[in-house]
Amino acid sequence: MLAEKKDTVQQIDDKIQSLQEVLLEVTQAVESLEGNKKIYKERLQHFHENKQKLETEIQKYTEKIIETEKLLAQDREKLKEYKDQKNENSQELAVTNEQLTLGKTDLEDKIESLKSDYIELLNQQAAKRNEKNSIKQQLDRMEGKRSLQSDKWNDLLEEREELSKEVLQLEPICQDKQQKIEHYRTNIEKYNHDLKVENNLLADMQQKLYKGYQMLENLKSKKELLEDLKEDFQGFYAGVKEVLKARENKLFHGVHGAIPELIEFEEYLIDAMETALGAQAQHIVVDDEKVARKVIEWLKKSNAGRATFLPISSMQPKSIPMNLLQAIKEEQGFVGIASELIDYDKQYENILRALLGNVIIAKTLKDANDFARKTNRRYRIVTLEGDVVNPGGSMSGGAKKKTNQSLFTRDRELKNIVKKFSSYQFRVQDFESKLKEQKEKVQGLEQKLEQTKQELEGIEEDYQKHVAKLQESKLSLDHLNQRLSIYDQDKLQQEEDQKELTKRANEIDQNLEKLKKELSEIDEEINKLQEQRESYAEKEDSLKEKLQKLRVREAELKTQITNQQEKVTLNQLEVSELTEECNERKQQLNQLYELRNNQQTEEEMDEQIVLKKQMKEDKQQEIAQMREERATINQDIQSLELEVNKLREEEHKLATEIQAHEMNITRLDADLDHRLHFLENEYSITFEKARATYSKPDNLEEAKQQVKLIKRSIEELGTINLGAIDEYDRIKERHEFLTQQQDDLIEAKRTLYEVIAEMDEEMTRRFEETFSQIKEEFQIVFKKLFGGGEAELKLTDPPQSFYQQV
Repeated sequence: MLAEKKDTVQQIDDKIQSLQEVLLEVTQAVESLEGNKKIYKERLQHFHENKQKLETEIQKYTEKIIETEKLLAQDREKLKEYKDQKNENSQELAVTNEQLTLGKTDLEDKIESLKSDYIELLNQQAAKRNEKNSIKQQLDRMEGKRSLQSDKWNDLLEEREELSKEVLQLEPICQDKQQKIEHYRTNIEKYNHDLKVENNLLADMQQKLYKGYQMLENLKSKKELLEDLKEDFQGFYAGVKEVLKARENKLFHGVHGAIPELIEFEEYLIDAMETALGAQAQHIVVDDEKVARKVIEWLKKSNAGRATFLPISSMQPKSIPMNLLQAIKEEQGFVGIASELIDYDKQYENILRALLGNVIIAKTLKDANDFARKTNRRYRIVTLEGDVVNPGGSMSGGAKKKTNQSLFTRDRELKNIVKKFSSYQFRVQDFESKLKEQKEKVQGLEQKLEQTKQELEGIEEDYQKHVAKLQESKLSLDHLNQRLSIYDQDKLQQEEDQKELTKRANEIDQNLEKLKKELSEIDEEINKLQEQRESYAEKEDSLKEKLQKLRVREAELKTQITNQQEKVTLNQLEVSELTEECNERKQQLNQLYELRNNQQTEEEMDEQIVLKKQMKEDKQQEIAQMREERATINQDIQSLELEVNKLREEEHKLATEIQAHEMNITRLDADLDHRLHFLENEYSITFEKARATYSKPDNLEEAKQQVKLIKRSIEELGTINLGAIDEYDRIKERHEFLTQQQDDLIEAKRTLYEVIAEMDEEMTRRFEETFSQIKEEFQIVFKKLFGGGEAELKLTDPPQSFYQQV
């Protein structure tokens, strides 16, 4: 009630403020309208007079601009004519001045100098011609001598020439064949190297693919195991498990799930959250008490165990007072309130705040002790390692039994494994395609290698034939060269002398051609200078007179251009000034028309002034009414504030009592959680199942001793290998795969031995054929080398296998 009154007062103040602003605007509008009315009357009286004056001035300025622009165009045309005349006069002046600068004495000196050079070049030309005739006579004598020697040795020379041609033809063929053989051998080495590299790569890829298969099988086994655990709700108490299974089978509605299914948090908080929730992690969230009752009744009928339910409609959140929270929030070891560190759907907020709203998460146990002191040990504080400081000051902690999975990590691990399994599956498929490509690449290299080897055999066989023929021709040629060595030496000397003389004759021809060109140029230059000398005397006086006239004309044109330029500049300035004045008058005329068209009539202004004054009076009355209403409400507020102060005192007393009860409840909850947590961790059983299965022991010490013996027997059994069956299937499949590979290798080995035997037969056959051909050719070569006789090649110890030495 008090807050509503204060809000009403504030609204009234806001309205008064807005009305005052409107009142100020209305007052200003009334004053503005009255001023505009006076101005309108004055301007309307002088409108026609100002309009006539401006139109007359605009007409005068326009006529003056047109007249001035005509004069400006005429002056610009005349200026262009003067500049063209000046350019023509300057060019003619330069030509005339150049003609006068060339003197008569210079012409005579140049002519005499050129004549001396001409005579010197004629002497050099005569000497070169005499030397050329002498060289020609020597070459004619050498040609006659060589003709006589050629007739004498003609038969042998023709035979040698034929053999030389044959050798010249065979040598490039053999070189080309040899280069091809080297090229093919290089390619074979390259193919062998590439094949080795690619085979190694193929083997490495096969090994990696096998490892990928192993990794894929391991991930598949682990994924299926986790999926089975999730589907069977392993890790939950018997009653909780049955309820969750029934929910999946849609036996009842309104069951949302267990706490681990409804929350998410960062991985570093797992130990802290497991400890903070404890057995509460097994609680099931339902819509309301009705659903909880229905499910409990179903558990009883089906004898499926017990479970704890958290109705959304009735759970009350817990929290820590702001003054205590503020005292620890700025501390370095403070992580947060447990309910604020998890992610969940908004509808579960009351439930999770009821479970974790008053649980503080600290970094270390020392930080937890500090926070406990600052909160008077009223709240439960859990560290990131899972140690606990309970309300009242008790502490629990120590080493925890390491497990591979928990209710909170199982789903997260399953998602990671599914993602990793999909990634590995894709990578294995991609790698299989790459392995297939690699196999095709190896097969392609093997085909290229085999084809290259076959081509090399053909080229080597052809090469041997050409080499044998070349060697035979060279032997015959050497024999002839020995007989013609004297002739060759004499001929070689003649050729060298002839070459030198020919080279010198060519140089002389080049020099003569150069001298001829220089003589022609000098003769042309002399004739040109003589013509200039004859015409110079006639033109000298007329050139001087013309030069003087051109200089006078140059000065006159410069003066005319300067004067005309000044006239053009003055006219341009006048046009610019007239245009500005005319535009200014046009702008004034437009403003005058706008003023007349935009002005309101005097009657309209009077009506607006009356309306604004009436509005002003209405606003003033409204403001006065609101001020009276505000005064009345303020009196009511004062009386309500007295009543509020009394109620606050009573509230403070009740809050103190509630806080004391809450502390007692928290202490009892913590003690209960500790006992349930101890029962679960120590004996791996829930309180509900223990009470239903076992009766209270008569002798407590004897029961503890029996539990220790049973635990020891369980530990001696070791860890159960849940993946043994999958591991057996995987190893069996691998064994079958390797057995198949072994059979393939044995078959390949047998095939290789068959190929080797075929190659032995083929190489033996080719060796015998080649040896037979060499044997026949050797008899022919022997007779040519030694001028008759007989010779034969024989195998002293014929090889039984190609691998034996020949």
